Amino acid sequence: MEKYVTITWPEIQELMEKEGFDENAHLINDETGLDRFGSCAYFVRLDWLNESTDNAHKEKFYLLTALIERSDNVSDSHALFSCLYKAKEAMAQKIAECQALFTEKGELILDLPRCQEWRDEDGNGYTVTIEEMTPIE
Repeated sequence: MEKYVTITWPEIQELMEKEGFDENAHLINDETGLDRFGSCAYFVRLDWLNESTDNAHKEKFYLLTALIERSDNVSDSHALFSCLYKAKEAMAQKIAECQALFTEKGELILDLPRCQEWRDEDGNGYTVTIEEMTPIE
């Protein structure tokens, strides 16, 4: 059974230029899919995605950073990824881990596709981001 992942705009733009995109990606255009993912989202075959990103010359990297701030402790973590969809999967997992650390009520300060920041009323919280990096040759 084939496995697919959902990739939205603007991340899908990078894949549209790769050989085999038309055969391995399918535009999501049903009403439920449009409501959930937006107007430029695709189901992409996972095997093709792994092949096209693992075998291609890597021109970009994605750094996942998590900063956890508490009144008694500050910690951070970093992880480097070669493709954005893997970084976004790791970001979702890291956000869930961070949310589990805080039982107090708080609010999202930022909620963007590549950045989430949450704080409680005492200023404790977390920031999780993905930064796109291009190596200098």
